[in-house]
Amino acid sequence: MIKSLKLKLVLVIAILCAALLSLECYVTFRKTQSSFEDSLNANYNYKAEYFAAVVNNWLVNETGTVDSAITAVTSGENDNEAEIANSLENATATLEEITENDDSASMVYIQLSSGSFINGSEWIPSDDFDGTTRSWYTGAVALNGKYYYSDPYVDACSGELVIAVSKYFNTNGWEG
Repeated sequence: MIKSLKLKLVLVIAILCAALLSLECYVTFRKTQSSFEDSLNANYNYKAEYFAAVVNNWLVNETGTVDSAITAVTSGENDNEAEIANSLENATATLEEITENDDSASMVYIQLSSGSFINGSEWIPSDDFDGTTRSWYTGAVALNGKYYYSDPYVDACSGELVIAVSKYFNTNGWEG
């Protein structure tokens, strides 16, 4: 054992200094960790608010796209077969134009209650496709003239965020 008093005193002071230094390191680490977590949370909240604003802005724009599509179909009176055929051609051309001019709307189309499908995008549905059974159609019908927004999801092929915006209409002999 240590017999010198000076050596014992130096050893005790060294142990106390090491303990105090360890305590200071621990306190500093906890403060820094808390500050870092606060910064991360603030950054996360900022990004969440930003993305929510982007999605809300997109939804506002797409409600205008939906209204334009409905107007394209319901704008004229359809009394006979020739007028109906002409209206379908005009509506398809207008929907294609809307799709080309709106980069954020990948598919603009109308499903009529009769089963007719007016496509304004390059998407070609399968032969057994029946839009009247889809949630965007049944949800819009249930809201009777108000906008229906589907739950967002990420498309497996493109990796894009997808939200369907739809609205029921029943005007000038057209329903869908």
